[in-house]
Amino acid sequence: MLELNNREISILVWIGGLLLWWLRSASIRKSAVDVIRAFCQRIILSMVGLAVAYTASCVVLLHTIGSWGWDNLKTTILWATTFAFVTMADVVKSRSGTKTLKGIAKDIFNATALVLFVGEFYVFPLWGELLLIPILTLIGLLLVVAEFQPEHKVVIKPLSFVQAVAALTILGYSIYRIVDDFGSFATLDTARDFGVPLLLSIMFLPFLYGLVVYTTYEQAALRMQYVIEDRRLRRYAFYRAALGFGLNLDLINRFTRDLKSVEGLDRTKVRGLIQRLRKLKRRERNPPMVSWSDGWSPYQAREFLADQNLLTGDYHPTPVDWHAESPMIDVGGNVFRDRLTYRLFGTETAATLLKLVLDVNFPGPSDESEAKFWDVAYVLIARAVNDEVADAFRQSCFSKDEAEMRVGNVTIQVGRDDWGDTQGGGYQRRVELRHNAHVSAF
Repeated sequence: MLELNNREISILVWIGGLLLWWLRSASIRKSAVDVIRAFCQRIILSMVGLAVAYTASCVVLLHTIGSWGWDNLKTTILWATTFAFVTMADVVKSRSGTKTLKGIAKDIFNATALVLFVGEFYVFPLWGELLLIPILTLIGLLLVVAEFQPEHKVVIKPLSFVQAVAALTILGYSIYRIVDDFGSFATLDTARDFGVPLLLSIMFLPFLYGLVVYTTYEQAALRMQYVIEDRRLRRYAFYRAALGFGLNLDLINRFTRDLKSVEGLDRTKVRGLIQRLRKLKRRERNPPMVSWSDGWSPYQAREFLADQNLLTGDYHPTPVDWHAESPMIDVGGNVFRDRLTYRLFGTETAATLLKLVLDVNFPGPSDESEAKFWDVAYVLIARAVNDEVADAFRQSCFSKDEAEMRVGNVTIQVGRDDWGDTQGGGYQRRVELRHNAHVSAF
């Protein structure tokens, strides 16, 4: 049931050896004890216990229908440690649990699982695996270092080539053995070994969703403690939001965010905020038309750079205007990555200012970040205005620190602000598309 192959034995040997070597240090032993204590918190043990119980019930169900046998015990344990507990941690620490869950669901059905299964079905002799594991681990670590240090990027291609050759050799060896002895491969036990992790992963998704719901409401309750001092009002706001939004976790997060901007908060204003958020959600599902004389539709504008990983969050009111902002994405190859952000501003009915911002953390050349910034700026102008204007912008304004271009109702401005000194400072570069209808909030 728990018979290990040579690759699994090699991994355990190396991990065990490294642990013994590290634990020779008193400081590392103390840190290890602290980590164990942190893990043994009641909330963590409760979640792990529930996951184990849920997995056990799934195994019993699969066993009942003949899809799981005791020969699959090792596979099930490996699945629990490499998928179940890892995805639970990803969901808990993620800022957007639902997006993380969608990514996990997509990964379950990709072809990588089949390739990994075939590649690990037959392994090399023990001495070969003992040599192979540290070599591949070292190559992987060197690639990570080279990705973040521009002066070492020259080694990425040769290391990637070696990594690819090793992967193809492992896969090719396993395929050769499978073809050579296909009868041993094409069995019911083999089908179970491949199918059990897939079935368990699918069956585990409802548990992960329940975990997302729980953590979202738990974080919402925690944030309310810092916003609403009155305990009775805080409890009222929490339960009214739960009844009003249910499993719509996006609205729960918006509710706790917008509570901070409500002055003189009371029960009436709590109900009003809930109604306003539900109204905005309905508007997002069926956005109204916006006249070009008023600006851009905010619900279209927030998606102008979605394929550049710069989809903004919801368009919502602030104390001074309406606003939406994308998460910052890392660009460039420095150790401390530069950041690219897309923002839009305007009124309740129209976006009137689109802004693309690049924050460069260190002085000196940032060619990769600059190239990315100008490419994304071109895409933004092409979609917000048209391709001809984007081409004219590329010819007249690219790579300039200050420039301005007027086209119909839109003014396109390029700007740059430096901060700090020449040794430790950086700069911010921006491209703004300002509609004639825009009214500055300041």
